Amino acid sequence: MGCGPRLEPAQAGGLGCALVHRVLTFVRLPPADRVLAVRAAGWLVAARVALWTLPFARVQELVERLGARRGTVGVAPGRLAWTVETTARSIPQATCLTQALAAQVMLSRAGESPELHIGVATDRGAFEAHAWLELHGRPLVGDRELDRYARLESGN
Repeated sequence: MGCGPRLEPAQAGGLGCALVHRVLTFVRLPPADRVLAVRAAGWLVAARVALWTLPFARVQELVERLGARRGTVGVAPGRLAWTVETTARSIPQATCLTQALAAQVMLSRAGESPELHIGVATDRGAFEAHAWLELHGRPLVGDRELDRYARLESGN
C-alpha cells in the first residue's frame, strides 16, 4: 500500500503521499486543464478570503462585478465545474459556498448565466446549510442530496 515507490521522509522532502499524488496528478494534466486548475485555485482562494473578511452582500456584489468581465472562453461548463470541485479538495475550507462562488465567477466570465442557490435542511436533527450553482435550471456545482434542502429566497 502507498502512493508509489517507498520514499524515506528525507527523500520525499517531508511531503506526504497525498501531496505527492496531487502534484503528480496536476503535472499529468493537459496544459489547458492545468491552466484551468490554476485559475480555479485562484478563484477559490479569493472566494474563501472574501467570505472570511467581507459581509456576504459585498461578496455577492464582487462576484457579479468580476463575473461581468469576459475571460475563460471555450470551456465546457461541466468541465469547469469538475475542475472547481476537484481543485477545491486541495484548498483549505473550500466549502460548498466557496466552490459555488468561484464557479459562478468563472462561468459568468465564460459568458454563462449561473444561479447561486442556498438551502437549509433540518432533517438530521441539526441545522445544516448548503450552497449550489445551477446553470439553465440544472445543478452544476454542489449537486448532492439537493432534495434535502429548502431553497432560500433571495428577497430581490
